[in-house]
Amino acid sequence: MNGRPGPWDFILQTEVVLVWLVFSLLFGILSALSYGYLVYLALPLWLISGAMFFKYGFVIIEYSARGHSRLPRLGSEILGPEPRIYRQALVLAGALGIISVTPEPWRPLIIGLLLVVTPAITAFITFHWRLTQALRPDHIWQFMRGMGLTYYPLRFLITGSLMVVLIMVEDDAHLSELFPGGRFALAAIATLLLMATFRTTGVLLHSRRESIGIITDFSEEQFAAATTASRRKDQEHFIRDLALLSRRGRVAEAVERMESRLRRGRYQEDGDFYELLRELTDPALSYRMAEGYVGRLLDHSVTTAWDIFETLWSESGGRLRLTSGTRAIDLGRAASSRSQKQASVAMLGRFDSDYPRHPGTSEALLIGADLACQLGDLATASDILSRVGQQTGAIDAEVYQRCLRVLRDSGI
Repeated sequence: MNGRPGPWDFILQTEVVLVWLVFSLLFGILSALSYGYLVYLALPLWLISGAMFFKYGFVIIEYSARGHSRLPRLGSEILGPEPRIYRQALVLAGALGIISVTPEPWRPLIIGLLLVVTPAITAFITFHWRLTQALRPDHIWQFMRGMGLTYYPLRFLITGSLMVVLIMVEDDAHLSELFPGGRFALAAIATLLLMATFRTTGVLLHSRRESIGIITDFSEEQFAAATTASRRKDQEHFIRDLALLSRRGRVAEAVERMESRLRRGRYQEDGDFYELLRELTDPALSYRMAEGYVGRLLDHSVTTAWDIFETLWSESGGRLRLTSGTRAIDLGRAASSRSQKQASVAMLGRFDSDYPRHPGTSEALLIGADLACQLGDLATASDILSRVGQQTGAIDAEVYQRCLRVLRDSGI
């Protein structure tokens, strides 16, 4: 599985466990040999095994930074030359040389400066940058700016890994002699900490991938895009099946299947379904879909709800009927343009027949009558207003009286 790598989710991967066991055993043996005359035998073996281990460390950082959760197996390629190891060794040698020639009063400042820039240089080396590029101050500064606050834990990790290496090699405190097998235990702990450092460094770099310009193989954005494409394909198949049912005259069955899926998904697919239905030019299904969709849209965008309603109202010749009477009232109340008011008058003017026994019938008819008065369609306003008194339910007395006054003044 790839995408969204975590700092510890790689520990139980078979490849990682094998690498850890091999190098823990190797470092433990070398630690035991690093005394007396045997140190001359151990030193070249330390250099070779350390180079192989840190070569795999670069692989861990790079793969994690590019978005891989799983790491590649340790193969024979680890025995080959690795320019990144040489570059990193040159950087460390140069840093030690600078520290050694720096006067004592200035040495802490130089060490602090080197600790600040080393993580950036290491990151550049990880991604195969040449030293001439990795050591440029402007590149280092841009990297630090791109990492932002994430640069602080990155710096801590790089510094910590260097300390672990020193403890593992020097062991001045003789921690390995505290209990039997201490050398192997210390080697195992140090190896695991270093591998975790490599992984966490890659995860931190991945978290700032856009800011520092890392080209990823897997990322949340890529995963989201792939998920969106997969969901879209599934939706297209589903809508095509519904359209086939509709063409066969089984519109009610198609609508029921569509509503069932929309309900299960809490109507998150509303917009996608409507768009696909319009692309398929299936008026029957798109009208039935919009009857519920427009009402739900009012909670998010009144403008969009009205745009869709006006389009379908015109196409259907005024036959569109929202599923919810309450939403029809809300839509009419939100009418602002002349065309919206005209559609609302027609829709609310037949509210008593479209939604029989609805508790808001009086309110709906009164809104329709008021809008008709605003449009100057007094005959329609009079007809709708005459039916308000036949309904039960509270109405806005002020609006009612205003409508009556307009009609009386006009002689109706």
